[in-house]
Amino acid sequence: MEFNQLCFFISQLVFIPAYLMTTKRLFRPELRTAGFVSFFLISPFCVYFYSILFYGILSVFIPSNEIFEDITAYADIFALFVSFAFAWIYSRTARCSNTKVPFFVYISFYMIGMVFSLVYNGTVAPIILSIIIPIITSLLTFKYITIPLDGISNSFEQFHSSMLLMPVIAEIMLVFRFVINIASMQNEALLKYDNALLIYCTLFGYIVLIFLFISTGMITKDIMQISQITEDKNHINQFSIDMLEALTGTIDAKDKYTNGHSHRVSEYSVMLAKRMDVSKDIQENIERVALLHDIGKIAIPDAIISKPGRLTDEEYDIIKSHTTSGSDILSGIREMPDLYIGALYHHERWDGNGYPNGVAGEDIPMIARIISVADAYDAMTSHRSYRTALSREQVRQEIKNGIGTQFYPAAAKAMLELIDEDTDYMLRPHEII
Repeated sequence: MEFNQLCFFISQLVFIPAYLMTTKRLFRPELRTAGFVSFFLISPFCVYFYSILFYGILSVFIPSNEIFEDITAYADIFALFVSFAFAWIYSRTARCSNTKVPFFVYISFYMIGMVFSLVYNGTVAPIILSIIIPIITSLLTFKYITIPLDGISNSFEQFHSSMLLMPVIAEIMLVFRFVINIASMQNEALLKYDNALLIYCTLFGYIVLIFLFISTGMITKDIMQISQITEDKNHINQFSIDMLEALTGTIDAKDKYTNGHSHRVSEYSVMLAKRMDVSKDIQENIERVALLHDIGKIAIPDAIISKPGRLTDEEYDIIKSHTTSGSDILSGIREMPDLYIGALYHHERWDGNGYPNGVAGEDIPMIARIISVADAYDAMTSHRSYRTALSREQVRQEIKNGIGTQFYPAAAKAMLELIDEDTDYMLRPHEII
């Protein structure tokens, strides 16, 4: 094997340590050495190296350099297709939350290897261009690809398909370089420009490599920012939920008969929203909104809330005021502008005969329409100061009778489905089961 070909093989081998550390840190950190080696040996990067090794063996056994050069003119393209065949296996065995990530890593490493796939004549050029620069590039690869990707390993779900665009474009640019190189070797008119083309191809490969490093840095930076925003949002949401839980406790503590009512209505509302397949925004909001739908009862005297027996008209008017009182309380929370909706609208009816404003149909916000059904269901399945809980059959009939009048039809039908599935009547306050 000639010296320049040996340098070419070295240029491909120097990336194995960086690739090993990358795959270990990102995809299989739990594997010990033996298991990881087995996993690594079927990776597309190794398959690419196998194809290069195959051509190296051919160079030993094929006596005619002219025949060998004709075959090796397509070596890189052959390696490209063979190793891509293993990309699917690799991405599926990486145990990564997003299979696009290992594919991104594969394309990046394959592209880096291709930058140094040209064979240079002489002594100085192969040492510099096939050994020294690849070693430096391998270290840079670990710094600008492995470490940034490791930093976003907990947020791989943010890795969108569009993020593959940059390394794929870089790969296409290198394939174009292969075409130029092949054309120069097979066309006598271009052969005299071989040295110039080799220089241009080398510079072109380095530009592509810089392009990859910059694009990867941009991608990982964006993902880290998205992850930080998501993490901050999750902290805020958790704080908000904890705050709402505390407020909910003050509501339920006012009446022993409705203890846990707000939590159950929130739970039932979420169940209905999922069954109705409403938008994700509504599903995310309804838990919090439903938790505080009765917040206005804080302003209602305990004697009225806990009064056994029938309320007077004046007392009933005071009870009804909890909708507007709750809306006034919650409207001031700017971080959650929709929070007041459940409090204000949960006693409105589909036919317009509810309170406090008598709005009807789709003028009632979707969240409130769902909460209204959940609220009525929990009221009927709970003991109250003026009556005992209704039976499962009675509750079902009341919900059915209210379709299109008291209740939003879609939400009421979803509740009927839940009731029918709950044959043991478990969906009610635990203390009365």
